[in-house]
Amino acid sequence: MLGTSQGFDRREVLIDLNNIEDPLELKQEGQKRLDTYKLIQSIEGKIYQIPNMEYEKDWDLGDIVTLESEGIYEDKRIIQIKEVYERNNITVEAGFGDKIPSLAEQIKSITQKPIQ
Repeated sequence: MLGTSQGFDRREVLIDLNNIEDPLELKQEGQKRLDTYKLIQSIEGKIYQIPNMEYEKDWDLGDIVTLESEGIYEDKRIIQIKEVYERNNITVEAGFGDKIPSLAEQIKSITQKPIQ
């Protein structure tokens, strides 16, 4: 058993690690496997250009920013930036949160397990 979450925050998964006997290694391998089941959250939004916060000068891809929505504040990493160029207008759209793994990345993680 790992973690101390209770109620709706608690998640359970059965992982077969019967080939590991060392308790320390068992805990590390268990945590590594549990990390593949973590909750992925991401949101998209438009950036309102403020004179003292310029794109590519004050903030860029990979930075952690504070998001505000309906009085709720969250710190999230910028994981995606889309620049839209129109006639007399440039719009910057950003994606925030955890990177959602692609199908290829999920298949790669499954096939990289050691053969026993």
